[in-house]
Amino acid sequence: MDDPRSDDELVAACVAGDTDAFAPLVARHAPYLRAVAARVLGPGDAAIEDACQEALARAYRHLGDYRPEGCFRAWVARIAANYCHSLRRRGRFVADVLDLLPERPDPRPGPEEAATAREVGEALAAALARLPPGQRDAVLLCDRDGLSNRAAGKALGVDAGTIGSRLFRGHRRLRALLG
Repeated sequence: MDDPRSDDELVAACVAGDTDAFAPLVARHAPYLRAVAARVLGPGDAAIEDACQEALARAYRHLGDYRPEGCFRAWVARIAANYCHSLRRRGRFVADVLDLLPERPDPRPGPEEAATAREVGEALAAALARLPPGQRDAVLLCDRDGLSNRAAGKALGVDAGTIGSRLFRGHRRLRALLG
């Protein structure tokens, strides 16, 4: 059964010693954390579940650092993204940028449409891979995932203005790379 308490109330209960209050937070946010891990590590990566679990464990250990004026989902997503980025920096995982592209709505396009879509997808994937990580994350979070600049900023640990700047530069660079 879904706990009616807000995220902030559940966090306060955990900090006060109610260890059972963390389970509803996990139930609410684990699917989103898996999506964050998949975005950074690449869909289908075997480490997605482990990264999600590690992010939740780190969040639990640091619940006292969470500030209620923030957004819990963005806070824990930032923990997950930072952990996944650290895994990638260590060279343990390589994301397949093609898998980061949204799925096409028509699962059975004709051969010409499939070839064109594949060419466009490959060109976009190559261009995305050439963006600096901050710009790529901003473009994917805002354009593909539909987050606002503010929500994307919270997830990445920067302010909304920085996201706007990264989006502008990322879009400009993508246009240049794609011609």
